[in-house]
Amino acid sequence: MTGSVSIEGKPVTAGSVYVVLEENKEITAGGMIKGDGTYSVKAPVGKVKVAIQTLAFKPGGANEERKATNVSTAPNKNGKTGPPAGYTKEGYVKKGTNVPPAPAWANGDPEHPPKYVKIPGKYEKIESSGLAYEIHRGANAIDISLSEK
Repeated sequence: MTGSVSIEGKPVTAGSVYVVLEENKEITAGGMIKGDGTYSVKAPVGKVKVAIQTLAFKPGGANEERKATNVSTAPNKNGKTGPPAGYTKEGYVKKGTNVPPAPAWANGDPEHPPKYVKIPGKYEKIESSGLAYEIHRGANAIDISLSEK
C-alpha cells in the first residue's frame, strides 16, 4: 500500500499511516509519512481500516502533553517532585540505559523535512477516521484525501 496523504489538496508532511485488518484487529501495519506527503505500508490483504496519526509532530508534541500530566511527577514521600526514582528528567529515560538513536526518518529528507500539519482529530483513531480500503495481493496505490470537516 503506497500513495500520498493530503488534506484539502495539500500534503500532510509528517506522521504515520496506521492500518488494521477489519476481520482480525490484532493484525496491524504502519508506515511513516515522508516530508513530501508520501507513505508506504506493508498492509495485510483484505478489508482494512486506516488512521492518520500526526500528533507526535505537533510543536510541543504529544509527549510534552504526557509529561505535563504524568502522575509520576507528583510529590514523593519526601515532598520532592520530579521523575520517578531511577529516571532522568529528559523524557523519563531510565538511568543507565542506552537511548537508541532517532530513526532515520526523524532526521528528515533535507529537501522535504517533516513538518506538522493539523488534521481533524477524528483521523487519529481507527474507530473514528472513516477511512476504509480493500487491499489486494500485489501493488495497492491509495492516495488518502482528508477533509477539514
